[in-house]
Amino acid sequence: MCAGVNINAMNARSPYHHGDLRNALISAAAELAEQGGPPAVTIRAAARGVGVTPTAAYRHFKNHEELLHAATLYSLTQMADAMRKRIAALPPAPDEAQAAMDRMEAIGRGYVDFALSRPGLFRTAFLSVDKPALDGDGPEGPHVLLVRGIDEHRNFEHEPRPRRDLDPEMLAFHQAITDRQAKILYRGTGVESFRRA
Repeated sequence: MCAGVNINAMNARSPYHHGDLRNALISAAAELAEQGGPPAVTIRAAARGVGVTPTAAYRHFKNHEELLHAATLYSLTQMADAMRKRIAALPPAPDEAQAAMDRMEAIGRGYVDFALSRPGLFRTAFLSVDKPALDGDGPEGPHVLLVRGIDEHRNFEHEPRPRRDLDPEMLAFHQAITDRQAKILYRGTGVESFRRA
């Protein structure tokens, strides 16, 4: 028998306390997504990255889809940050109409910046998620920024139309452009044209 070893204490399993395991797992999932896109995000890999067992991870996420959803929401937040960074860097505009146009361009450039600099998170951001609320309490997501930018721009049209909650024509146009850009950037083809912009 070894002196100084308490066998009873070794046999009594105490729960592992990580602190904030849920957020640590989301951070690990985001790192995995950044490195390999959505296919790299698994509960086992995230748990391994944090240093816990998959069983511990399943206490916070009931399945792979829940963890991937959390990584998607993180990716959307990062995309919105890239857009806000471009908006914040804008010089003062001579008038409000030009300011609205400049903000729309900054939103688009932030989108492309994010796609080129963080392709794994970009691919993760375009997984199916619930549409964010336009007046949500949390940080404004990329969709919210875009819709507000469109509204601002429309205020300066010659014949402004009354705003409907989400203008189907504008959303269809935005969706077509977004889908096309996402497919190009997702596959990595045509990236040089975006880099030159």
